[in-house]
Amino acid sequence: MLGRDFGCWSGYDAAAFRGWDLMSMFQTEIEEGSSFLAFFLQQVGVCVASVFWGAISAEWLAHLSGLGPAGSLTEAVGNIASGLGLAFLFGRLLRSRLPHFTYSGRWVWLLPGTLLAAGLLSSAFHSRLERDLPDLLFPPNDGEELWAVVLFLYPTLGCIGYSLGTRFQGRRSNS
Repeated sequence: MLGRDFGCWSGYDAAAFRGWDLMSMFQTEIEEGSSFLAFFLQQVGVCVASVFWGAISAEWLAHLSGLGPAGSLTEAVGNIASGLGLAFLFGRLLRSRLPHFTYSGRWVWLLPGTLLAAGLLSSAFHSRLERDLPDLLFPPNDGEELWAVVLFLYPTLGCIGYSLGTRFQGRRSNS
């Protein structure tokens, strides 16, 4: 503790500084999960898991395009919900089981979300958005666009969903 004599601070109210010590000025909260390694492992893990999940679910959802416009809309909603939903649940699970990793998990969305926004802005700038967006959300069954869904859309949505899952705290029961 600093002494009661504040020297050059004699004009200030000494009662305001009572109980103040030098260490409290430099004290910071250290977050266990905010390391670069924790962020990197979550970034890579979510992307890889989302690619595997996308390979399974996007192929299954692609069969809905054959049902006409309603099937294409259902496929687009299914791809978005499937990409966000499972990752959101894993983010919630991580928050409840390993809460010290939630700080770095909140920022997993940043790189993929920025790439998605840049891609959509580029398509809009070059007047290709009306063609590129449907290919990304409900690609035709016989083209390379399904790979874009699996390798780009699902990891991006997975990272966004995972980050949202680590951010939101669930309700606690009162019992």
